[in-house]
Amino acid sequence: MVKIMDSQIFIIINYLVRATILVLGILLVAGVFTPENTDGSMFQGMGAMFILFGIYRLAIYRTQLKKLKRESDED
Repeated sequence: MVKIMDSQIFIIINYLVRATILVLGILLVAGVFTPENTDGSMFQGMGAMFILFGIYRLAIYRTQLKKLKRESDED
């Protein structure tokens, strides 16, 4: 039986979605999406949260993939 996590396309899509969150955070911190007549501190704060969340999601996903690979190797 083929597991969904074994498919390379799903792994690539998962990494792309998680990396997109990280890039969005970087763009928010850089001020790319900040309207000109507003204070950018709220956008920078949200960007910092997106960056931290993106790093967290990438780390957790990588850890889960390693765990699944170890478990499948043991079987």
